[in-house]
Amino acid sequence: MRGSQRNRFSDQYSADAYKRYEDDEVVREYGAENLMECTADLGAVVFAETTGMHKGKKPTAAPRWIIISTFCVHREIGFQYSPLKIRAADLSPLSDVQRMVCDKIAVIE
Repeated sequence: MRGSQRNRFSDQYSADAYKRYEDDEVVREYGAENLMECTADLGAVVFAETTGMHKGKKPTAAPRWIIISTFCVHREIGFQYSPLKIRAADLSPLSDVQRMVCDKIAVIE
């Protein structure tokens, strides 16, 4: 759903963070004009930033076989988290913007 990374449902990070929203709730919140459909060919590798509202359609012709890998620099709700580590010498040449992403990474000597 276009724009849902920035404008979230008010209860999206509540204790009931894994609530499933009905299609009509999502369309009412974001508007039908922001609905996007993304497809890929069989065997394709897809990289996606999925912090926004998203879901998969039910397969109709055959079962869907999928491998999902999550990479996070920051803690993510509902998942175990071990901070990444970066050497101070590797951190120092980064730009200010790049360092902002590294704010939760453990700096080691």
